[in-house]
Amino acid sequence: MLAYLLLSASSAALSRNDVWISQFGGDQFTKLINASASMAFLAFIALGLSSVISAYRVFSAVS
Repeated sequence: MLAYLLLSASSAALSRNDVWISQFGGDQFTKLINASASMAFLAFIALGLSSVISAYRVFSAVS
């Protein structure tokens, strides 16, 4: 659930940032938004990988 919220928030931020750039142009703030969203996507990947590893360890201990 947390991973889904993280991914959807990043997608919304990037979409708003694209609209902002098309209307007002790019500046340092929009670059920071892109960097922040990229880091959030990396965090999503790390969280997903951690969940898969955790599930594997739990279910291999049960068997």
